[in-house]
Amino acid sequence: MKSKILGLMAAAAVFGLFSIVARAGTANVLYGDKDCFGIPAQGGSPCAVGLDFGNDLGGAFFVDYRTGGDPAVTDYWDAGSKSFTINFALPAGLTSATLDLFHAGAGTAGPGSMLINGVSFGSFGGGNNRTTLTSYDILAVITGSTLVSINLSSTDGWALDYAEIRMGTVPEPGTLALLGLGLAGLGLSRRRKA
Repeated sequence: MKSKILGLMAAAAVFGLFSIVARAGTANVLYGDKDCFGIPAQGGSPCAVGLDFGNDLGGAFFVDYRTGGDPAVTDYWDAGSKSFTINFALPAGLTSATLDLFHAGAGTAGPGSMLINGVSFGSFGGGNNRTTLTSYDILAVITGSTLVSINLSSTDGWALDYAEIRMGTVPEPGTLALLGLGLAGLGLSRRRKA
């Protein structure tokens, strides 16, 4: 009987460990798609950082590459400011939140400003037509409805391929309790064998 109880406790430890692995980690929310700005020559594949929008990717300025499922501000080389809202369920146990913007252009007329939920996150733009991944730590301001506002000169051309919010989470307390119970059972079973 005792060995069955200890066996169940060991199984609980293994289950608890797998539950932690499954629940801890990241929850990602993607706005747009990773299709290299929708440029037909790229075949819908993601593109690398540091490529020239026109020369390397074959993109044309002030051309709309959006398809039916693309949000209004992605896959379109345009000039000036853009704002968009990302709606999602905020996960429990949030420990980190990062906003990644994959874009080309922006900043040739001087750097613009970046606001997230009305809070300034500094400048935006790199001053060239190369693909760039810009990341912001947004843990302090994230909500389930996150407003991103990028303010640039009306003469500044640029395109946004996608925005992605990456959120790190911790395990729920019940999972940790299950793991602790299982580890206690393993400890008792080893003590009895010794």
